[in-house]
Amino acid sequence: TPFKHDYAFGVFVADQNGHKLISHSGGIEGFRTYLGYYPEERSTVVALGNLADNAPSAIGAALGALVHGGQVKLPTERKAVIVPHETLQKYVGTYELRPGLKAFMTLDGNQLMTQLTGQAKFPLFAESETKFFLKVVDAQVDFVQDDKGGVTHFILHQNGQDVSARRVSATVEAPPEHKAITVAPDILKQYVGTYPLSPAFAITVTLEDGQLIEQATHQSKFPI
Repeated sequence: TPFKHDYAFGVFVADQNGHKLISHSGGIEGFRTYLGYYPEERSTVVALGNLADNAPSAIGAALGALVHGGQVKLPTERKAVIVPHETLQKYVGTYELRPGLKAFMTLDGNQLMTQLTGQAKFPLFAESETKFFLKVVDAQVDFVQDDKGGVTHFILHQNGQDVSARRVSATVEAPPEHKAITVAPDILKQYVGTYPLSPAFAITVTLEDGQLIEQATHQSKFPI
């Protein structure tokens, strides 16, 4: 039984295109995995990859759609079309995916841009006047309007999931800025140590010349 953002006891439970799906993904250095089980149809999808990105999850979701008679459109098959500026202007605003996570839609000339809380901006390309897609990831956005033509929300399609984001403002709220402050060395020393995330993966925090440094297993160092 899911209790927090579709998360249950060790697995995710959600609806994928009208079918109940119990799933989880995983990974370790250089490898990623995906396991999806459809209990109503008693079918299972497994995707294994020797690469360090989310391709197995995306492939697993696409295979799940094919198992149930759906169609999968590859990113290379999507073609961008030109949409009038006035139409794009209707989509500008702030949308809430969940508490604390918002999507900011802005216009850069005649290019619609999207930005999630704490992330960089990316262009959205139109397939039609209401359907858009990203090129940096395999994700699509459908804008939904009421009977008067006002935009009420959008639906994000990604990794086989459909997430609705309601429009909370027709203006774009400034994304929160993080300001660095000075913290006493005695306080910073308390955070030095190793924080294991799994038996073979940990975050190591060190203090170098008054600067906290974070380093994940087999990865580069970054200042915090």
